[in-house]
Amino acid sequence: MRIFEKSGERNQGWVDGGLFAMALVYALHALGLGACMLNWSQDHDQDDALRAAFEIPDSQGVITMLAVGEIPDDLLVAQSPRRPVGDVFLPLTPKG
Repeated sequence: MRIFEKSGERNQGWVDGGLFAMALVYALHALGLGACMLNWSQDHDQDDALRAAFEIPDSQGVITMLAVGEIPDDLLVAQSPRRPVGDVFLPLTPKG
């Protein structure tokens, strides 16, 4: 986090870290491994305990944890109904 100096960059570590984590999960999957991102939305006490247990410096942020392992031949997969594209896509048109 120490490389981000301006107030406008205060969330950049989480954005960049999330993109990196997604790419890592895709790479693991390409290698035949299963991976699942585990959200790290904890309070300061839990975060401090994790940092102390693994000697994570204050200059680094914990974004996510990854569960990684072999994919079994048979498994149950959670499904979520797909939202219509119009619910998540907003075309932008310049004024004028």
